[in-house]
Amino acid sequence: ALLARFVADDLAGLGNGNAVTSWVDRDPDANGAVLANAGGSPILTTNALNGHATIRFDPSDGGDNLRIASASNPLANVGDFSAAVVFRTTAPGLGPCCRLYRLRRWPPGCR
Repeated sequence: ALLARFVADDLAGLGNGNAVTSWVDRDPDANGAVLANAGGSPILTTNALNGHATIRFDPSDGGDNLRIASASNPLANVGDFSAAVVFRTTAPGLGPCCRLYRLRRWPPGCR
């Protein structure tokens, strides 16, 4: 079952170039919306990828991120899950220490 779906097009009301401070998912499982709060200054860019909005994370202005509080994380206590992330980078590679997600507890042998 799809537990959360964050679509940057839903943030178009913020306007191009504005900071994203929070992001509410589309609530695909109808059990209450999931809120992601921003750290740093992720920026909304409209019409950026095949006509869709994107969120830009720029490491030069701090640690940009969007986080879901553990108390409302839809993946809490889920054994297996898949995540689909669409992204494009302007750098050749993600770097030696980049993780697209962080787990609260690392599974054995997965560090």
